[in-house]
This record gives sequence, structure tokens and C-alpha cells, in this order.
Amino acid sequence: MAMWRLFLLGGFRLERPGETITRLRTQKTVALLAWLALHPHREHGREELIERFWPESELEQGRASLRVALNALRKALEPPPTPADTVLITTRTHIKLRPEALTTDVAAVEAALKRKDLPEAQRLYTGPFLPGYYDEWILEEQARLEAALSAISPGPSPRALERSPSSLDRSSLARKRGIPDSPSSRDEGAIGEEGSRLSGREMADRNLPPTNLPLTLTRFFGREGERERLTTLLTDPTLRVVTLTGPGGTGKTRLAIETGRSLQERFVGGVWFVPLAETRDAGRLREGLRDALELPRTGAALDAIQERLGAQPTLVILDNLEQLVDDAALELPVLLAQLPFARFLVTSRIRLGLPGEHVFPIAALPLPPPTAALEQLASNAALALFCDRARAALPEFGLTARNASALATLCRQLEGVPLALELAASWAGQLTPRQMQERFTAALALEGRRLDREARHLSVRAALRWSLELLPNELAALFAELSVFRGGFTLPAAELVCEAAVTSFALGRLREHSLLLADLTGEVPRFSMLESVREFAAECLGESTPRLRRRHADWLLGIEQESTAETLAERENSEAALAFLEEESPDDALRLVAQSVRRWFHAGLLDSGIVLLERVLTHFPGDPPSLSMRLALSGLASLYFYKGHMPQARHYFERCAAVAELLGDQAALGEAQRNLGTLAVAEGDYAAAKTALGGALQSLVPPRPPLIEVLLRTNLGITHYALGELLEAREHFTAGVAASEGLPEVRWAVNSWHGLGAVATELGERAESERCHRQALALSQQTGEPLMLGDSLSLVATCCMESGAIAEAARFLLEAAEVLLPCHAHDMDRRLGDEAARLLLRNNQPEEAVPLLSFAQQLIDQHQIHLFEAAHRDREKVRQQLEACLAPARLLQLGEAGKALTRAEFFALLTATLQPLSVA
Repeated sequence: MAMWRLFLLGGFRLERPGETITRLRTQKTVALLAWLALHPHREHGREELIERFWPESELEQGRASLRVALNALRKALEPPPTPADTVLITTRTHIKLRPEALTTDVAAVEAALKRKDLPEAQRLYTGPFLPGYYDEWILEEQARLEAALSAISPGPSPRALERSPSSLDRSSLARKRGIPDSPSSRDEGAIGEEGSRLSGREMADRNLPPTNLPLTLTRFFGREGERERLTTLLTDPTLRVVTLTGPGGTGKTRLAIETGRSLQERFVGGVWFVPLAETRDAGRLREGLRDALELPRTGAALDAIQERLGAQPTLVILDNLEQLVDDAALELPVLLAQLPFARFLVTSRIRLGLPGEHVFPIAALPLPPPTAALEQLASNAALALFCDRARAALPEFGLTARNASALATLCRQLEGVPLALELAASWAGQLTPRQMQERFTAALALEGRRLDREARHLSVRAALRWSLELLPNELAALFAELSVFRGGFTLPAAELVCEAAVTSFALGRLREHSLLLADLTGEVPRFSMLESVREFAAECLGESTPRLRRRHADWLLGIEQESTAETLAERENSEAALAFLEEESPDDALRLVAQSVRRWFHAGLLDSGIVLLERVLTHFPGDPPSLSMRLALSGLASLYFYKGHMPQARHYFERCAAVAELLGDQAALGEAQRNLGTLAVAEGDYAAAKTALGGALQSLVPPRPPLIEVLLRTNLGITHYALGELLEAREHFTAGVAASEGLPEVRWAVNSWHGLGAVATELGERAESERCHRQALALSQQTGEPLMLGDSLSLVATCCMESGAIAEAARFLLEAAEVLLPCHAHDMDRRLGDEAARLLLRNNQPEEAVPLLSFAQQLIDQHQIHLFEAAHRDREKVRQQLEACLAPARLLQLGEAGKALTRAEFFALLTATLQPLSVA
């Protein structure tokens, strides 16, 4: 079936050879198709689509409306005799478009913008996105595309002048989201923040360059002078680092967020917020920025960040850096050197001490004068903040002639510190301003006797203390116990760890009094404390601290064996528990890090995992040997293997085998043999691999565990394939596919299906080869793992090329390139270069093929990539054909040009050369 081309710019049109569709059943059906087409690699939940397109409908009515719209789309996209799911893939729970079956003009414009090819982008941009449609997301998409065009244009484009992004009714968009019209957020002193971070296309809500600044739900008061001075500093080309300093609670975070928001138009590369309050490792600066940019957690973080930001002016906000000051002094200069167009706005209680750093101390809010009139008091920022927060507890609260004096005195006592003001204001429903004064005076005296602290710290602690004294005993106990968590927690986690009674009502009470933050944007609500509040709560825990930390560690030891997604959120908790266990229970520390290996792998945090495992193993050399020691050694070896560091992987796999032998654990010894065999496969030592893997297979008495069976069979299949023993290879790959059917995750079958495809290719069974590779691709698409998906796409592209389907092969390779770009996987890049060169040569474009092939050869040489005999054969054939087509001098010239390419230039060249083929 020919590919559909969907036009959404300047109006709706759907085309394929010999057929054009200019209207669908309803506008809603067109909008649904557009949404699916803009997110071609996503599976969309049915209820998610109902909420987006039929938000006013009851669920059953919405389901019916969605079914009608899907039937209309299927009728248009898959007319008889087209098989179902050729274009539109539907299951009982999810919907998606098959990416290779449909292209859009929007994607073509975005590809041109990525290449900075402005003439091509302007040629393709034939008008606003879906004009005449007024859904909120469509208006945002219109503005996003116009802003993207403007960002690389020397001046505003004609269409941008026709409809300026600023013409969007932002107030109406805010009201639809339930957000107040005025800019608002909670800062360090605004603890009740329930903001969320924007992602993907939602970043374009304000029609500005992208950002992940937290959405803010409370009003911002004062700081006009500070914001103006910060704007001047951050737009000064001679300054790269500005550090906001001040005690906890003075509003550094909020001021940074509001300043960043006001500067979005100036930083076309975006304004990115990196929270570091719970971070103790300076290496997380890179990972935090990578996460803020929503880049995949694979490959080197800095390389991915460089490619994402490029040469665009960018503002990075590093929030709460004080606990990393010493390490940051080493790490930040690296970021400054590698990201020459980035400016850094840092919040910290102390300066960093970097050369060229501009320190910007911030004070508390201005205090109300003792003798001011009511009108003057009404304009005071500290009083305005207090009254605004008090209305959350008592809606009718306000500044009046009767309470003005007491409120002004209280704000002066609180010294204008935003955190202290908010803590006090949360009690407006139970205490009058004068009663608050009395409580605060007593608490301040107590804190002053207890600790010799800076005055502003005293005001915050005093406000916390009298808040705590007003809580019921059981709630105060819970507040203290929750301090054992780092990086947040869920209600079920708190129920398991805390000894005090935990209920959603109790957590809600703590939130009401600004002692707890809540993030309600995920599937499960997540709670946390500001670090200054958590430190105070921890001091209140007293003698029960070791007991609570043990319960906290036990909880982590339990959940580490559950879902990867769940444990990813508990990274800070895991490391806090590890620090405790290293002192209290070394064997449990080993067990905790060993159980985290898969989490680190899927999160792309290989380096972090290696550092922690080596640290723990250094402390505990393994005498006597234990199960935890074996698991930790195996985990460390696996992480080195995933990174491609084979000597280190072999060292730790061999240590693991020795421990298994000392323990008399034959199953573990068999696993170690399997791992060493897998390592031999990766190193190309197939004789050793055959011996090790064959021994491991025979050592396990059937019925073997399905996962072990799959892994052994797949690697034995690869070994026999590499040795030219094709029938034996097919037998093992077939057994691997069969064993995978008993596993909950489809990912384990992918390599076996690809192996069957490779065997079929060598046997000349072209149709069978394509069937197997496409089956593997279908499974890879379900996993969403970029390396696996990119591998499958490139292999299916090869099948299409062999059958003469040049355009389809180009489309698969382009999709593979898009998926693999953030991954930094050398062998995957090599395969892209090889296959793109073969495709171009088949299309009589030898000059375009040479640089790509040369870049791939350089990867092979630099990283000692092992190739199968079939790959060597294909590369040699291409080389000979190129020598026959081109003069030696020209071949050398083009080859040198390919070797000089950066990785980013390689991907840009590959995309530019394949794009015309994909639409042929």
C-alpha cells in the first residue's frame, strides 16, 4: 500500500498516488488524526484521547464518540481491500498510527528547521496549522511552528506577522487549565507548590522557546528591582554565571523561576530548570540537565546536551547548588566550555567561587514601616504575600484598619522572609494576627536559646516551631518521621516506613500548613519537603532516627525488586538508604546496589551505577563470600558490559564465578558461564563462546527458567551463525522464540527473531527474512527502547532495499536515525552509515554514499567494533563498486570529508541525502 501524505499547514488534505481526501466526517475526526500524526511513535490510551477530544462527555458516551471517529478514519485510510491495522493500529486500550504508513508536512518543516534550512522550511510552510480550528492545542501548535520559524529567521516571517504568537489569549488558556491569570509560583518560602513541569509540545504553551520551568499556582510579589538587575546581568555577553545567594527561605528559587520566565524570548535555545536540592554528586549536573531537556538516558549526557542545544543562546537554572559547591567548581567550567552559548543562573546559600562568577545576594522582602498608613501597607510586598497566602486558609482574610497594626508588626517579626511569612499565614483560619505574634515571640525566644543561628534562619525555624506546636501530637510525630525520606515519597511508602498513623487526610493537613509539597501530576500523588523544612523535621525525630532509617532501608530493599518505573522515582531515597546500610549492614548494602542494576540500565545511568557498586565492593572485599556479593559482582560486570568495557566486564564476571563456586551454587555458576559466553560473543571469540554457552545450557536441567533459556539460545544462535553453522543457528533461534512466549516482556524475543531473519538471508530466503525482521520490529515498537527499536528499523530497511523498495527503505532508515540520534551507540551509528551508503549506491548516488561509508569505517577503527562475516562481505562489495564508479582522487577526497564529520554532521548529512529518496 502506498504511503499517505497528510497536509495540515494551510488546511487539511490527505493524499496518496491516485487519491486525494479533503474532508473527513467531522472537524473532531480531522483533529484526532492530526494529533495521532504529530505523535507517530506514541501509543495513545483510549481514555486519554476521550479526555482530550470529548472532555464534557460521560465516559461511555466518550467511548462511543471515539469509536465512531476511529471507524471514519479507518474507512478513509484503509479502504478495501487494505487489511486492518495497515495504517491505524487499534487495541482494546490503545490507538496509534503506523509511522511508516503516513508522513506529514509538519514533520518535513521540523526536519528542515533542525537542519537550519530556512528556505526549505519556508517553502514547506504553506500556512498556519489547521486554520479554522480552535482547540487549545491546535492554537498552541500554530504558535509553536511560527515561533520555530521566527527563531532561525533574520526577521519575522510574513505569516508570523499575519498572526503574531502574542495574539493568543493566554488568560483563556490559563483559565481552562485552572491556573490564575497572574504569574505565580511558590518559591523556597512557598511550600505548598503543586506545580508540574511541562514536556514535549506542551512546552510551547506560551508560544516562546521551549522550557521546563515549573508551572506556578500562587502569586508573586515584589522583587521588581531584583528582576530588572538580573535581566541586565543575564543578557550581558561578558557574564556566564550569576549566583543568587541568600539564606534558606528568602525566595531564591522563585525569583530565579520568574526571571527565567521573563527572559524566554531572549533565549531561543530555551530556559531549563534543574532541581538539585537532593543531589550530593556533582556528576548529576549533567544528568539533571539531560533530564530537563527530556533527552533519553542513553549515551554520554554531555554529548546529548551539546547536540540538543547546539549554538542557540540558552539559560540554565541550577537550583539549590549549595551542597555541591566544591564539586561544582570543577564541573561547571566543563559545562561552560562545552556549552559556549549557555548562561547559568545558580541559586545557592553560598557563592561557588568560580572565576567570572557574579554573586547576586538577595534580601528578604521590604518590611512595612511602623507608622505607615493603610494605603501604604496595602502596597507592601511582604504584607501582600502574607494576605494572599492567608486567604488559602481563610478566604475572607484581608488587610483592614483593625488588623493592620498587628499584621505589620508580625511581618516585621518574620523579617520579610517568604518562607516564614507563608508558614505563619497558613494558620489564619485558627489564629488572629495578634495571637500569631504571641506564638511567634515565644518560639523565637526558644530557638534563640537553643541555637546560635543567623537571624533570618531563626525567623524560619521559629515559624516552623510554633507551627509544629499547634499540630496535634500524632500529626507532629508524622511530620518528624517523614523527614527520613529523600527526594519525595508516596502515601503507600509512608504507610510502610512511618510508625505514626499515615492517612491521606493527615498528609493533606500537613500540606494545608505549608509543611509538605505535593506533586499531583503523575499517576500516583507524590509528596516532599523543602530541604530547610526537612532538616528541621529531622531534628525533631530524636532517638527514633536509627529505627526509622532501618525501616526506610527495608522498604527500599523490598521495592527494588519491583517495577523499574517505580524505583526510578526513588533514586535519592535509594542512595540515602545505601549510605545508612554501608555503616549498619554491609551485606544489605551490597544487596541494595545489586538489585538496582536493571534500574540504572533502563535509566541510562550506567556511570552512576558503576561508581556506587565499586564504592561498596571496595569496602567489602568478600570474605566470607555471600549471595549479595555475587549479585553485586554480576551487576557491576553487566554495567561494564553494557558500556562496552569488555576487560572490566570479564574481570568482574570471573570474580562472580569464583564466588559462586565457593558458595557451591551450581545455578549461579551456570549463570556466570553464560555471561562469560555472552562476553565472548561480543568480543568475536566464537570458539570460546560455543564452549561456555554450550556448557551453561547442559548444566541447567530442563525445564529451564524461560528467561535463561531465551538468553542462552539467542547467544548460541549468534555463535553458530558467526561460525557459518546456519541450521544449528536456526534451531537455537527458534527455541529462543518459543521460550520467550512464557515471558511477560516481549523484548526478550526480539534478538531471536532478528537471528532467524539473518539466517534466512544467508540461505537466500528473502521473504522469510523480511517476515522475521518485521516481526522483531513489531515487538521493538511495543518496548519503546530506543536502541532496540533503532536496530530493528535499520534491519527492516535492509530487507526493503534488497527487495527494491528504495523509498520504503529510506523511510525506515530516517526513522532509525531519529530514534538513535540521542543514543550515542557506536555500532548502531556504524550500521546506519553502512546501510545508507548501500542504499545510495543502489540509487546511483556514489558520491553521496562515500562520506557516510567513510564515517562508519572510522567508527569501526576507533572503537574496534566487531563485525559478522556477512557485514564484512557487504562492506567490501560496496567498496569495490565505489572504486569502479569514482576516480581514485575523488574517492579519497570524499572519504576524507566523511572522516572529518562530527556525529551531528553525520546525522544531518544522512537525513539530507535520504529525505528525497523517502518521498520518491
